Amino acid sequence: MYKPIKINLKPINMKENESANQIIKDVEKHLVGKKIVGIRYLTKEEMKASYWYCRCPVLILDDGTIVLPLSDDEGNEGGVLEILTPDCDNPMTLPRM
Repeated sequence: MYKPIKINLKPINMKENESANQIIKDVEKHLVGKKIVGIRYLTKEEMKASYWYCRCPVLILDDGTIVLPLSDDEGNEGGVLEILTPDCDNPMTLPRM
């Protein structure tokens, strides 16, 4: 049976990994303080335009930023989202379609 891991939500010290630290700083500018105002799946047209075979969840932020889960860092396919609440009692996965 699948058991979700507990994730430390406190900031971590990444001095030992400067490249990861820089990536986080770059991404923080686009995500921290933003509000999720919508969620949907890619349309079939968006999926085909991406040359993908499945439709992934899409998060829409208050400034129009779109967040897409990817199956890998090359963007070869859409991915899934897992939602873990602080108590991790009832994780939810948004699958690809």
